[in-house]
Amino acid sequence: DPTNIEDFYITDFSSRELAGQDLDVAAPGSWIVGPYQNNSGQTSFYFLGGTSMASPHVAGIVALMVQKNSSLTATEVETILEGSAIPLPAGTRTITNPDGSSSSVSWGDDASGWGLTTADGALAATPLE
Repeated sequence: DPTNIEDFYITDFSSRELAGQDLDVAAPGSWIVGPYQNNSGQTSFYFLGGTSMASPHVAGIVALMVQKNSSLTATEVETILEGSAIPLPAGTRTITNPDGSSSSVSWGDDASGWGLTTADGALAATPLE
């Protein structure tokens, strides 16, 4: 369950906050199932991971927030996302990969910003227009 903080983890290839940067929130971005069209035109599915999978989660949450209140500014959106995030401290998790194998992942405080963003949390914190 990617919204259960005990089931969530930050991969070793995820972005980290560098000096002078501001990492806002974390979002699900590992072992995301995505469509794939092979050379014969058949559609299949495969697993993807990384910022390219996490950022659409955040963009979708922001779209829902703006649908609820179209007068939100970028600063207000950022404040709501950060304030409603579930804190995700540094940690280590043993994960089960899609092939059934296990691996261990660890991350520091530089990897999660304000924590795990969720649509429920962000929408609850978004005022009506």
